[in-house]
Amino acid sequence: MRGDALTRPSPLAVALVLIVIAIASVIDVKTRKVPNQIPLCIAVIGILDAVAGSHPEGNAAGERAMWFLVSLFYTLTVLLVTSRIARFICGRAGIGGGDIKLLSALAGIFGVESMMLVMFIACVTSVMFLYGWRIANLKRKQKEAQSSQKSSSFLIYNATFPFVPFIATGVIVCLKLANYL
Repeated sequence: MRGDALTRPSPLAVALVLIVIAIASVIDVKTRKVPNQIPLCIAVIGILDAVAGSHPEGNAAGERAMWFLVSLFYTLTVLLVTSRIARFICGRAGIGGGDIKLLSALAGIFGVESMMLVMFIACVTSVMFLYGWRIANLKRKQKEAQSSQKSSSFLIYNATFPFVPFIATGVIVCLKLANYL
């Protein structure tokens, strides 16, 4: 996270976001969906934090609110376009709509640069998890694949998994790097 007051959220906002993202992780693991209320709640926290201007550096609240909205819409646009391209090339989106909304709301609070790091960490940790999961369950998947005449790579490719816990991991690492934790 950048250290300037323009994009650095208050400690209260960070604590509230961590609570909301923890709740979102549990919901995503259980249901494979991110309710619209989660990104909305994070966006409200970010807007209130930007407008409150409760930072010692004392940047203008209007300027912070504008950067919040610019970061949110920029990230939303990039992720939606990327998702559409993935859907066109692969026949399916690479990331869910709830994850896109969540990342966009988080970008409003933490800034686009930090969200790039969060997304990188989330992608790397999710790939590591999936490969570990695949190795651990390879024999079981091979038996299922033989019985249903589908390969294990087909089953893994078509499986969905919760991405919010990996986003949460990225946020925590990013906060740690910014000396918040």
